[in-house]
Amino acid sequence: MRFAALVICCFALACGSADAYVLDAGTGRFTNPPVGGVRASVPISGTAASYPRVAEMWAAAVRYWGGVPRSCRASGVQFKLSREDSEADPNDTETSAWVYDGELCSMYFNEANTDWPISDENTYAWCTVVVHEMGHMLGLSHSRRKQNMMTGDWIPDQAPECFQFATDGSRYVQRIDDPFYTPSGRRRTAAQRAAYLRKQRAKRR
Repeated sequence: MRFAALVICCFALACGSADAYVLDAGTGRFTNPPVGGVRASVPISGTAASYPRVAEMWAAAVRYWGGVPRSCRASGVQFKLSREDSEADPNDTETSAWVYDGELCSMYFNEANTDWPISDENTYAWCTVVVHEMGHMLGLSHSRRKQNMMTGDWIPDQAPECFQFATDGSRYVQRIDDPFYTPSGRRRTAAQRAAYLRKQRAKRR
């Protein structure tokens, strides 16, 4: 099984421990929680790692999630090019990547679609895909919320960390409510995130 961003095919991941961090009721839990804070890094390699800005997009994803996947910290992360996956449609016209749930330290890029290779014009789109796919590396499944970074239908313009790659000159405007950012786009503190989650859990009771 794989997790993908086509912008995006839906697959589910089994939940982890009961006290794991939950984004929302439909997202799942961290089974490979981020560690080390935003300064954490892991070695990256693979056939896609040498492409321009892949390392910068990975750094943006690390900043978004607040650290690197726990189990990948020592082994590193592989960025691989593929057109052989049974669900990688060679006719895709959107950015396309996936993470297999049994291979959480590897991210595959579909080089068969028309948005490959990475260029100045599509780096922002690829960055949001990388952020989404890192969520799967961390063990999160897809969200039922359409404006969550882990949504299974499309990737919203959610990650401020990626907006450095936008080429249209527009300014980022945060339009959603989630545990990571306030509606104005400011990153929530740990205390605010915890309070947000308590509030969301109370709503679901």
